[in-house]
Amino acid sequence: MAEVIKTFRDKETTNTYYVGDDYNGDRIDELTAKGYLSGDKVSAAAIEIDLDKLKVDEIRAKLDELGVAHDPKLKKPELLELLKQSAS
Repeated sequence: MAEVIKTFRDKETTNTYYVGDDYNGDRIDELTAKGYLSGDKVSAAAIEIDLDKLKVDEIRAKLDELGVAHDPKLKKPELLELLKQSAS
């Protein structure tokens, strides 16, 4: 298992993986070499910093993936706070 350090869409499964997700596929070595995965666990503080780098659409997609209802009019700071609350 490897941790995602850069958002990507798997070309084989078409699943989108976001920063902080765990990847269990067959292409760990390939994706690690390309800079999408890290074999090391990242601290919660580092993950939080990476969340701030997400685009609004990526945050909304992550909330949808987690099944968290959200107002489409929310701005990035409110969406980030909602995502951080739902992750804990």
